[in-house]
Amino acid sequence: EFLPATVYDSLAVDSVRTSYYVEDHNVGPATYLREHIRLEMEDLLRDVRRSDGKPYNFYTDGLRITTTLDAPLQRYAERATAEHMKQLQADFDQHWKGQNAYGTTADLERFVRQSERYRVLTQRGASQAEIDSSFQRPVRMEVYNAQSQKLEVRTLSPLDSIKYNVALLNAGFLAMEPNGRVLAWVGGVNFESSKYDHVMARRQVGSTFKPFVYATALEMGHQPCEYLDNLLTTYTQYEDWKPENSNGEYGGVYSMAGGLKNSVNAVTVDMIMRTGVEPVQQFAQNLGLDQTPAVPSIALGTVEANLLEMVTAYASFANGGQTADPYYIQRIETRDGKILYKHDGEENDEVISRATAQMVTRMLQGVVDGGTAGRMRYTYGVNYQLAGKTGTTQNQTDGWFVGYGPKIVFGAWVGADQPSVRWRSLRQGSGAATALPIVAKFLKQVGEDEARKQYVNQRFAPMPEALMGIMECADYMESRLEFLPDETDWVYDDETGTYKRVIKDRRSLLSLNPDRALERIRKKRSKEERKAERRAKRREFFNKLWNNEGER
Repeated sequence: EFLPATVYDSLAVDSVRTSYYVEDHNVGPATYLREHIRLEMEDLLRDVRRSDGKPYNFYTDGLRITTTLDAPLQRYAERATAEHMKQLQADFDQHWKGQNAYGTTADLERFVRQSERYRVLTQRGASQAEIDSSFQRPVRMEVYNAQSQKLEVRTLSPLDSIKYNVALLNAGFLAMEPNGRVLAWVGGVNFESSKYDHVMARRQVGSTFKPFVYATALEMGHQPCEYLDNLLTTYTQYEDWKPENSNGEYGGVYSMAGGLKNSVNAVTVDMIMRTGVEPVQQFAQNLGLDQTPAVPSIALGTVEANLLEMVTAYASFANGGQTADPYYIQRIETRDGKILYKHDGEENDEVISRATAQMVTRMLQGVVDGGTAGRMRYTYGVNYQLAGKTGTTQNQTDGWFVGYGPKIVFGAWVGADQPSVRWRSLRQGSGAATALPIVAKFLKQVGEDEARKQYVNQRFAPMPEALMGIMECADYMESRLEFLPDETDWVYDDETGTYKRVIKDRRSLLSLNPDRALERIRKKRSKEERKAERRAKRREFFNKLWNNEGER
C-alpha cells in the first residue's frame, strides 16, 4: 500500500488542486514524468464521470494521484545522473577544447534554421541579411551551466548560444521492478533548460540489442556452445555490407556467451545470418520494439528505440520470459476518498521460454563480471548479482547501459540532442564510460539504504543443472576443431583442403525431459573424455615411432 503524505502540488491552476502522493514521502513525481501522468490519467478516466455527468478535470477537481515512484530511489537516480553528468560534461568540453563540437558548418546552419528565432524572423518576412545580423547581435539570455547545474544569465549572440547549447550532453535514466512498476524516472539533466524527456527519446540502441539476437537463436534451437566465426566478412547479398569489430581484431571462434561478453560484432552478425533476419525482427517486436526493421544490421543495434522500451524489453529476461507492462499510477481518488482507479496488476504474456531467459541472464552476468561492463565491478565496486549490456552507436553518438537484478531493472542513455555532436574516442564515448556510471552510482546508493537494499542484494535463482551443462564451454577458441559437439560432424573436403561442418541434429536439448537432457550431457562429456584419451595415446605412439625412426 502507498500511504498518503503531505500534499505536493505540481500542476495546480486553481484553489482546488490535484495532488500527488509518493510512498511514505512528501515529494512529488519526477518533473519529467508529470505530463505522462496527466495523459495517462486522462486515458484511465476517459469513461469515468463526476456526479453531474461531466468528465473529471485534471487541474481543478482536486484528484489525488498515488504514483509508483519511490521517493528515495528517485532522489538517488537524480543524484547519480547529476553527479556523473557534471564530470562528463567537463570531460567533453576538454575533449573539444579549441575545436567545434557541433560538427560542420552545414550542421551549424541546420541548427540555426531549426531555431525558434529563425522561424519567427522568417515568418515576419526578414531578409537573410537581417536574419544573419540578428543572430550576430549579443543579447542577455538564460543558459544552462553544467557545472553549477543551474540556469545563468549571460550576454551571448544567438549564434554563440546555439553553439553552446548543442554541445551540452544530456541523459535519461529509468528503474522499475520486473513486473513494470516504475520506481525512478529521470528525463534529463535539467528540466528548466530542456523539457524534452530523454527516457522517451528514440535513438539507435547499439549493442544493447545483441541479447535479442542470441535469445532468438536459443529459441530456434541453436545451442549456447555452437561456435561462431570471428571473421571480417563481406556480405555480397546485402550490398557488400562489411561489419567490423570495434577493436579491429579477428580470428578464432566464440560461444554465444563469449560473443556477447566481449560484444564481438562479427560474431553477432554470424549468428543473425544463421537464424535469419526475420526471426530476430519478430522476436524484438514481441518484446515491444515495434520499429525494428528487417535488415541484418539490427544485430549491431541500428534499431531506434527509447529507454522505456529497452528497459521493458530487458524486463522480460528478468521476469522469467514474461512481458512487463510499465505503469506509474497506482491509484486515483477524489478529495473525499472515492477510488476512481486502482492498479490491480495484469496477467503478463510469456514471450520467451523460461530456459532461454535464464541462459541469456547467465550470459549477461558474464558481461558485467568480466566483459564490456566490467568497470561496474573494478571501477565502482558494485558487487551485487547483476546482468546487463553496454551499447555504443556509430561514431560514439549514443551511450547505453541496460541491465537488471532479480528485483530491479534499470537503464541509462547519454548523448547530445543532436546526433552530429559526439565523442571522437571510443574509450571516452563508449556506453561503459558514459551511461554505465549513472547506473553504478544509483545502485551504490540503493545498496547503502537499509530500507531499500533488498532491490539489489538479491541473488538470481539457480539454473537447472541441465541448462548449466549445455552452457559449459570456453568463451573463445583459436579453432573450432578444439571442440566437436555430438550434433556436428566434421568432414574433410579434398577439393578445398578444409573441414566442412555437417549439422546432424539442430533440435534443442531444452525440448527434452530435464533428466534425459542431463543424461545426454553426461554421455557427451564421457565420450569427449574417451576421445581425448585416444588422441593422447595416438600422439604418444607416433612420437615414439618418429623418435625410433630418427635413431635409425
